[in-house]
Amino acid sequence: MAILPRPPARNVHRAGEALVRHSILGFALLLLSACARSHESVPVVPVRVTLPMKSETLRLVLTSDLHTFGGPKIAGGIAKIHAEKPLDAILITGDNFHPCGVSSIDEPLQWQYVLRHLSPLGIPMYPLLGNHDYGNPKKRFFWTRICGDPNPQAQIDASRVVPNWKFPARNYVISTAVADIVMTDSTPVALDRSEPLRGSASADAIRAFTREQLALSRGKFRIVAGHHNIRYSGKLRMKSKPTRTNMDAFGELLTEANADLYVCGHQHQLELIVPPDDAPVMLISGASSRPKPTEQLSRRDEYSKFVSGFPRRGGGFAVLEVSRTWFRVTFYDRSGKAISRPFRFDRIENDRLRFTPE
Repeated sequence: MAILPRPPARNVHRAGEALVRHSILGFALLLLSACARSHESVPVVPVRVTLPMKSETLRLVLTSDLHTFGGPKIAGGIAKIHAEKPLDAILITGDNFHPCGVSSIDEPLQWQYVLRHLSPLGIPMYPLLGNHDYGNPKKRFFWTRICGDPNPQAQIDASRVVPNWKFPARNYVISTAVADIVMTDSTPVALDRSEPLRGSASADAIRAFTREQLALSRGKFRIVAGHHNIRYSGKLRMKSKPTRTNMDAFGELLTEANADLYVCGHQHQLELIVPPDDAPVMLISGASSRPKPTEQLSRRDEYSKFVSGFPRRGGGFAVLEVSRTWFRVTFYDRSGKAISRPFRFDRIENDRLRFTPE
């Protein structure tokens, strides 16, 4: 057997260095390639649905954060309000399923809370996605961590089989005779995603969609709905500071685009915030389940006009009424009992709003 001579040590070192250089280069190219693919955002295709009104005044229930079994808790209260004066629709602004969204329409334990309690009310439901519907994504350095295997598209596909569940797209517009409601997928915006998240559009595409749809609205109230709040009362957590920064920027967009009202959930409380100047009125209705106790709301937003927490077994929702010249907000507990006076906003000269507590 021939024994090959041992190569000089320096050649071994040079070969090793070359291998390392090629490995690093290959990894970098692979990473760049993956990033390029991930930045291929799904564009926002404008989808518009028309909501007929039962009278000259649009009447909507606003709720959110049903994901901890909120449907059974508030269904009776909504039924009571509907019996007193018919509602046109229920807006559900995200976090529909807990804790990691749904992966399909064939998850009876998840969907039963909609099918057994909300669908039988006979009121059209117009949902949005929230962070839990995306698996509660968390940014971790160069990647985003999610829980479970959520498929947000399944909630849209459920429109074909779940009675009164009307979810045409992740971003869409509800058109009525008195208001245009721009329904936005706020999770990519809150994360400032430059790439798709489970089939979403990018944050830039969603912001552009919102700006364009508000510009198209003429002679009506301009309402925007999303899951994430812009302002709120309660403890400011350091870990949520990036989300607050991104949503503050979204709020500036709404001000520049002359939005009249922003409706959301995410914070498990009921709150009405009336910022100064031309900023939109902000309505939080996220207390359908696991509401915050009152003691957690000791830090009051400087522009808050009403805020309510509840005992653990409590909860509530808001009713929004819109005419051609005014809109009005009233808050209710889960039994359908009013817990606030109506808050009215009148359209005045130069397309501005005048706040008039009734």
